[in-house]
Amino acid sequence: MSAQDSASGLVRELDPPEEATNEALQFKSLQIEAKLNTAKDGDGNSKSYPPSVNLLAISNKYGFVVYGISEGFAYAYLADLRTTLRTAPKSTTVPFEKQNKVLTPGRTVHHLRLSADELTLFVVFEDGAFRTWDVRRLGAGEQAEGTEGDRISDQPIIDFCPNPEAHPDMWAAVDANKQVYIGEKDKKLRAITKDVTSICWSPKGKQLVCGTSDGRMLQVTPDGTVKNVVGPPAGLGDAKRVTTIAWLENTLWYTCYATEFEGQEVELEPYVISQDGTPKTTTYRKLDHATYPEEPEEPDGPKDAKLFVEVLKNWGGKGYNLILGDPRAPEFGYQGQTPDTLDWTNWDIDDTSRVSIPMTEDGKQPYVIGTALD
Repeated sequence: MSAQDSASGLVRELDPPEEATNEALQFKSLQIEAKLNTAKDGDGNSKSYPPSVNLLAISNKYGFVVYGISEGFAYAYLADLRTTLRTAPKSTTVPFEKQNKVLTPGRTVHHLRLSADELTLFVVFEDGAFRTWDVRRLGAGEQAEGTEGDRISDQPIIDFCPNPEAHPDMWAAVDANKQVYIGEKDKKLRAITKDVTSICWSPKGKQLVCGTSDGRMLQVTPDGTVKNVVGPPAGLGDAKRVTTIAWLENTLWYTCYATEFEGQEVELEPYVISQDGTPKTTTYRKLDHATYPEEPEEPDGPKDAKLFVEVLKNWGGKGYNLILGDPRAPEFGYQGQTPDTLDWTNWDIDDTSRVSIPMTEDGKQPYVIGTALD
């Protein structure tokens, strides 16, 4: 543990805690080593994607899932997906027929996101443009074309986040040039913060946190006004950028930094950051690595560091549990709060209860291009 005074109050850095066992957090396969094939025979999803994509969205409110396919995206009901997996023979790949495929010829999908009411689907393409679809029409099996939105940028979009509550018609995006854009229905697209590498709305959607290429976190309003700045932990040194942020509560964030060596990103450094008290105290709780990246088997496999973060609150006791997917790793990682002390730790999950990514039929290791919790 280290502590120091700063102009904005006290800063504390806490060392990683010991790993702990979590018996309440269990993930069981619907069928042992069974997989669904969502493509036509001989027409698998063979496209290569950057690690910034997210090609999976789930509505637990209405019970449907949307996922990327090589020629566009598809809509299906979760109940049909579960039934198909449960009834599949063990260790097989079975076709999935009960899906509504929407083709987007000549346009590769990079992001699938749902609006706050889960009735509008945002589909962001690799060229910086997007379309919206009414999911009720997709659920009815219609082959709707969707509504074309304003082009966000002439650069690829690395993150796209619909507002979760306060501004239901608003969304935020950041492009490969590290520029943040705010869009809203029937209003002109506006550019706000620059030099940004990751974004996340607050739980109620009143502010946006923007992680920067020099390791800062900026809390901004939708008009770009900066309300708070959280610097990086001193223990990281100079070479870092924010790759992932999950805004858990008003002054509680899960943040990952990518550190570099000779210009190459080599590690993801996870921290839980909190602020409280007067004068304000910023606490950086260092966590050990939860995922273990491997070198990509293909030359165009994912190399950049980032995490997919899914959040469970008060599951098996008080506190947060995080399920972490790394595009470079064959297994998911788990971190969270111990129910008795609410301190953060890495979870040791039994091998039979962990989520792993099965090898392809030709023996290759696939990588994560989207996560969502059903």
